[in-house]
Parts: sequence; C-alpha cells; structure tokens
Amino acid sequence: MYDLVTKLKKIGDWDIVKNNLYAIQDNQVKKFNLKGEFINNIYTLKKYWGVNFYDDFFHIYTMYSENTFVDYNKKVLLEKDNFNFYHIFTPNRYIGFDRTIKKVVNQDKVILFNERINLRSVISNYFIFTNKHKNIIFTIDLDHPEKPLWQFDLSQLGTFQDYHNEQQSYKVEKILGIHNEHLYVALNGSLLLELDIATGKITHKWHHLPEKYKEYPDDDFSARLFDLDKANNALVCLSGRRYDSIDLQTKEYNSVYIGEELKKYDIVSIRHQGDFTNEHISAVAHLKNDTWFQDGIVMFNRKTNKIDFFYKDETFTTGTATPKLADNKLYQLDLDGNLYIFEKGENNIQT
Repeated sequence: MYDLVTKLKKIGDWDIVKNNLYAIQDNQVKKFNLKGEFINNIYTLKKYWGVNFYDDFFHIYTMYSENTFVDYNKKVLLEKDNFNFYHIFTPNRYIGFDRTIKKVVNQDKVILFNERINLRSVISNYFIFTNKHKNIIFTIDLDHPEKPLWQFDLSQLGTFQDYHNEQQSYKVEKILGIHNEHLYVALNGSLLLELDIATGKITHKWHHLPEKYKEYPDDDFSARLFDLDKANNALVCLSGRRYDSIDLQTKEYNSVYIGEELKKYDIVSIRHQGDFTNEHISAVAHLKNDTWFQDGIVMFNRKTNKIDFFYKDETFTTGTATPKLADNKLYQLDLDGNLYIFEKGENNIQT
C-alpha cells in the first residue's frame, strides 16, 4: 500500500503547510516538497527550544520566553522577549495569548483576565479557555471580546472514583473541536461531553463502554484518545486493542476488538492514533519485543477492520510522534530524528 521513498536525517520540529514540508535540520528552517526534496533554507536558528508551524508563519521560542515570528518569505514579523506565548492563530491577523500576565492580544486590542487561565483551543473566531483553579470552561468571541459568551462549571458534574478509589474532580484533558454547532470536550475520568457552542449546555455525554462491549479486553476507554472526524460526523479512537467510534448523529457507540488482527503482525497494542482518511487510520503500534521498545506503523482499514499496511525495522521507535498523511504520502518521525516518507503504491510492504 505504501513504499518508503526517502528518509530525511537529523530532523527536529516539522510540519506540512500548504503542500510543502518545513523542517528543522542543522539549525536551519528548511523547505522541502512533499517528496522530501530540498527546496531552500528559510531561516537560520541561533538558539531555540522549539518551533511551531502555522499557515502564514512559524514561531520560534526558547526556554527563556524569547519569541521570533517569521513568515515563509523569510520576513521577520515580530521579535519579543519575556512574552510567554501559549498559542497563536492568524486568519490574516496577529493573535496571541500571554498566560503569565493573563492577557489575550487581538491585533491592537488587549483583553485582560483577573486570574491565570489556560488556552485550550482556537476554532474560527472562538477562543476556548479553561481556568484550572475554578474548574470552568469558557469562550470569548474575538470580534466581540468584552465578555465571555458562556462558561461551564465542571463542578456540576460531581466527582468520580479513580483507580486508587479516591474521589476526583473532573478536569479538561483535551478539546476535540467544534462540529455542527457543538463543542466536544474530553475530561479525565473517561467522560466525553458534547456542548452547545452557543450556550455551553450539555447536549450529550458518553461515559465508559456500553455493557455489550464489556467482554472485550481493555474494557474501558480514555476520552482524550478520541479525535473528531468531521467528514464522517464521528468521534474515532484506535487505541490498545480496540477501534471505537461514536456516530454524532445517532449518538451510537460502536467498539470493535482487533486483538486477533494485531497478533498476526506481533503487535501488542496500538500506542498512538495519527491522521486518518475516510477509509484508513494511521497509527503507531507497540511491537512484541523483549529487548527494547520497538514501534511499527500501521494503516488500519476502518471498513474491514484489517491492517492494510505495516512497517517496522529493528531500530524504529517513535516516542510520542504520530503519523501524518498528505497527498498520498505517509510521514513518521522516529526518536533518532529520522523522518520517514512513504508514498502510496499498489502493494503492501512489510519490512
């Protein structure tokens, strides 16, 4: 199904932006085509902690809160020290969030907050925030930021009993996204919420597996492992030895045990779900190995519940890096800084 076409070495942060591959290599921000062929150098890094790539520019930051913003035409947009940036979003405008001095910057407009808050997601004109001290979710509309649109207090959900039999309060672990006027939020305690984006009211929630799936191994789920699949109006999760999905129209939960399929490839479990298409989900698989932590890459067929592609080699490990898909290509970074690029072909490969 995929053939390994190239392997770029000594790669740091990377991403695919507007049909180009941008990556840190030898202290340079470099531009490649999607086949991994070098085009040109964009920027020389003097010192950095990491780089975030966005549609219009990339953000270079250090552990000392020094920030540089550069567009892909090599123009420096902004340099600022002591600005603890949490996230950026630019639909043709500059927006930032400073979590240290509790403010949001929307072009020339500054929105101040009384307490420290955590930015969780930026979707269209919405900032989705959480305040971990008050345990609330709230939103602001960037075009009308004078007051929150709504806020949702997680304390109204009560508490849950954790694995140590202790009572815990619910907290946000992941914002999955907005779809069809609903916000999807994953909480600890294996709770998934659907909220009305206009009011913040709960319209549905999912908590643990339905009883009919309890006979399966790994008979629980972690809400934060789900991703929002807008094209199929679903939430999906390929993890452990199960493929779970939720139909957002019917609210029906479906779970498929895939342990026997994984055994064919000596796969212990699925570790990390990556990008997906209408037909496949890419993922990192933990392999059965007694000497070191070895990983493989799989393409799981959502229609047949079979593995259509599997790749491994003796030294391949990924850490927390997940596969990405673009233009019939599959990308995976390993812990040694090698970026593997596969191209879709006629035959499956197993190495």
